[in-house]
Amino acid sequence: MIPLTEAISLRAVGLVEAYALPHGMRLADALVAVTALERDQALATTNARHSGFVPGIRLQRHHQ
Repeated sequence: MIPLTEAISLRAVGLVEAYALPHGMRLADALVAVTALERDQALATTNARHSGFVPGIRLQRHHQ
């Protein structure tokens, strides 16, 4: 389990504020994206639309 820190929470709220209208970003997607950023890890995803636009995010395409 990865703990939800105050830094992750605040940064996620910032992403939602910046990208909710232009990209439809929701809090859950922002929390996942920021957690990957904070941990300097790639985000494994089957849908890059949810966070591919986030600056600095590294995506790892996961195929089902």
